Amino acid sequence: MTVRTSDTPTNNHRRGILVFLTIAFALSWLPFVPVLFGSEPAGGMLMPFAPAIAAVVVRKWVTREGFRESGLRPNLQRWRFYLIAAGWPILTTLLSVPLAILFGAAPDGFSMPWGVEGPGMMTLLLWLGISVVGAPIIFGEELGWRGYLQVRLFPGRPWHAAVATGLIWVAWHYPWLLVTDQFPYNRWVSLIFFTVAVTNASIFFGWLRLRTRDVWSASVAYGANNMTEDTWHRVAFTGESAGKPTLASDAVLILAEVLVLTGTVVVDTMLRRVWPTRSRGRRGGLSLQLNADGTGSLSAHDAA
Repeated sequence: MTVRTSDTPTNNHRRGILVFLTIAFALSWLPFVPVLFGSEPAGGMLMPFAPAIAAVVVRKWVTREGFRESGLRPNLQRWRFYLIAAGWPILTTLLSVPLAILFGAAPDGFSMPWGVEGPGMMTLLLWLGISVVGAPIIFGEELGWRGYLQVRLFPGRPWHAAVATGLIWVAWHYPWLLVTDQFPYNRWVSLIFFTVAVTNASIFFGWLRLRTRDVWSASVAYGANNMTEDTWHRVAFTGESAGKPTLASDAVLILAEVLVLTGTVVVDTMLRRVWPTRSRGRRGGLSLQLNADGTGSLSAHDAA
């Protein structure tokens, strides 16, 4: 997960980031303003698409850099990373089962390897398929967060950029979380859990973005979280797809996600440092070059 930069950020580069954040947050937060006056929210239909709208506006009319390195074109030559993007919940959910037993967080009727209950093969394939088919919906967020913001924050320091994007992404969700009361337990504990989970996902999704040079792999991974991960976790810890896992159950799942997702990025980064030549030739590399006018361009230095 490496990003190289040739120039330090310019005023145009900073202005692009500022305008992007302003538009992305305004389109998402303004519908919730009526809540402050005792009314119902005006609707959040634009929220899933706000980051994409912001990215398009900035690229076309603010920095005028266009979409050459936006990751719009799927890079199916990197199909292995698409498999990782779709299948990561399999590892995290199966890992959460022994972790729950180890830390005493297992509910009644819980056992290896599935927990309370496991999905059938056709059900699992359906979840995985929906993760891929639903990618165009998730794309509205990923074109903004991974396609624009994350590769521009902290040039040359991808880990800093991933964490910073994750925290911004968390804050962007706050009105929706608070207004819709998306808290299965204590509000502050829920916000902490959500912050850790989303920041961890930002690291993994950003890694996919850089390794595939597109935003579709991250969109598939995001879809896998919303479909396979969430549903299977409920089934494994409650026996029902609409069940409500306990705080302890969610805690072990987040631990499993950190171990699998951030662990994957760490291992890949270490391997690419140990075998840099082989990494460039087979695993791929990506550089973000900041131009003098503040625009950016991603360039590959590998043979696919």
